[in-house]
Amino acid sequence: MSETSKRIEDLVSSGAIPRRGDEPVFEEPWQARAFGLVLSLCDDGVISWDAFQRQLVEEIGTAPSDSNGEGPNHVYYEHWLRAFEKLLVDTDVLSGVELRGRAGEFASGDRDASEFTLDEAGNEQ
Repeated sequence: MSETSKRIEDLVSSGAIPRRGDEPVFEEPWQARAFGLVLSLCDDGVISWDAFQRQLVEEIGTAPSDSNGEGPNHVYYEHWLRAFEKLLVDTDVLSGVELRGRAGEFASGDRDASEFTLDEAGNEQ
């Protein structure tokens, strides 16, 4: 079993992530992308899984309890994303300026995910 598969299985079986049956549940595409990015960067050794888990626990523990009417899955993945962003900056993968700049480029439509997609042969497009 790959490390990614083991991490997903551990998260699902522990009840740590929203799930339906044995599968993680994502209400919106960004949640699945954030989930996959963390696992991928952990597998590639860019960030530590243990460090991410600690950051996520801290984020959840310090967050206000008011969910602004959002569902529990949405709130959980908001914590997931904030923990991920903080870890990227804290470990110098990206500076805060770089992170905000890239987020702004995607939010404004100046940049999209096409630069990260592969063709059917697995080559960058």
